[in-house]
Amino acid sequence: MGTIGKVDIASVIKEMDAKIDYSIELIIVGSVSGIIGYNASKITTDVDTYNSVSAQIIEDWKAACNKCGIQLSLVKTSTFFPPDSFENRLIQSDLSTAKIKIYYMEKHDFAISKISRGLGKDTEDIKRVHQNSQLDVDYLIQIFFDEFLWVNSTGSKQDHVISLKLTIEDVFGVDVLTSRKDAIDERFAQGR
Repeated sequence: MGTIGKVDIASVIKEMDAKIDYSIELIIVGSVSGIIGYNASKITTDVDTYNSVSAQIIEDWKAACNKCGIQLSLVKTSTFFPPDSFENRLIQSDLSTAKIKIYYMEKHDFAISKISRGLGKDTEDIKRVHQNSQLDVDYLIQIFFDEFLWVNSTGSKQDHVISLKLTIEDVFGVDVLTSRKDAIDERFAQGR
């Protein structure tokens, strides 16, 4: 198992496109969304889709991966809590072909979907995306409150706010968190 990059994904899509006789649309979320959209290469073994994929698509994907020597399964994500309007901001990838349309998440939506889980590896994914395509901290905070916290989040709202703060500190630095902490706390206290 090695690092997967955009070139690896491109080779699988090209191989699959050459073999299939149908058209598909794949909405890629999770880490691979960061890879194809923002060149945030990492070690991973799966490609999470937002949309359902048929057994035939999974079989054809697997065959393309085998031909390319890449171990990367295609699965519909089971745990995914994005901002409410993320579908309106999906971006069509330059990896798309005539038969395979690939979409990935806008980087702030990607970050919030990672914040929603609050795992250390998710923060690393956000850092990789930010390194290659700078996130706007204020826009991130706006989407977090307007489209995620009071709309799509599950579990403790306070824990999500803590995850947001920790992510801002890890990704942008303590000074950026300090300058936004009061505004974040005020938004949370105001509720919806």
